[in-house]
Amino acid sequence: MFFDFPSDNNAYLNLTNNVMLGNALKASFQSVEEVNSTHYYFPNGTWCSVMNSTGLSFEDDTACVTGPRIIEFPSRIYQSYTHIRDGYIVPL
Repeated sequence: MFFDFPSDNNAYLNLTNNVMLGNALKASFQSVEEVNSTHYYFPNGTWCSVMNSTGLSFEDDTACVTGPRIIEFPSRIYQSYTHIRDGYIVPL
């Protein structure tokens, strides 16, 4: 994430759990088995869940996140989140 947001000091935090996939997608995942929740960083902009894997409505705080912000999501080793940055289109 720090390659896309080099002037954002928070983009250097938690490097293994916050990864940009190109310019538009942000992947958030947990790589440690014993953890139940993780703090994920979202840089400036609006980031909306691609798959809405939480099952929550888009009015819920976790479906779209406005950054810069650190937010805590439930995170088990098998859970991941993919968010798309506002202004981008990614074909599925």
